[in-house]
Amino acid sequence: MPFFKELREQRPVLVMPELVLAARFSDCDEILRRYDLFSAALLKPKEGSYFMAQDDTAVHWREKSIMKSILDFEELPSIRHYVGTKTAAILAAAGGKIDAVDGLSRAVPVGLVQDKFGFTHSDPQHLRDWSYWNQMDAFWNQAFSGAADPQRIVRERELATWSWGRIWSR
Repeated sequence: MPFFKELREQRPVLVMPELVLAARFSDCDEILRRYDLFSAALLKPKEGSYFMAQDDTAVHWREKSIMKSILDFEELPSIRHYVGTKTAAILAAAGGKIDAVDGLSRAVPVGLVQDKFGFTHSDPQHLRDWSYWNQMDAFWNQAFSGAADPQRIVRERELATWSWGRIWSR
């Protein structure tokens, strides 16, 4: 994308009033390693002891290691191929017009979860809803984020989680 190319070449760290964009791997890597400056502490009031709301703790590294152990890195070439093939099929079927967020950037991961992780009989819309509302509640519905209706986001997450659990308990 031209925007990211220009960002990397001209303004690799772009400071704006509400956020900072880091466009180069080395800058992103440094930010993620500098938990003393870029802490996850803001997430603690809502997320509690969840490992992603911790910085450099034993719990964080242990739980992160557990998550990483579940991923089979030998599967990465197959997953890359799947993503490329799925993306190409979705774009070809779109006929020149697509909602890039829902039709592509949500559809491809949902397809991956369905096809690669054994959720083949799940409803893709239920997966999208569950994923969307969990992400919204965990990462965007924080006390400091100023969400217009924080309780609505919690209710939507609970509903999506309840619906998802009901479907899979059959």
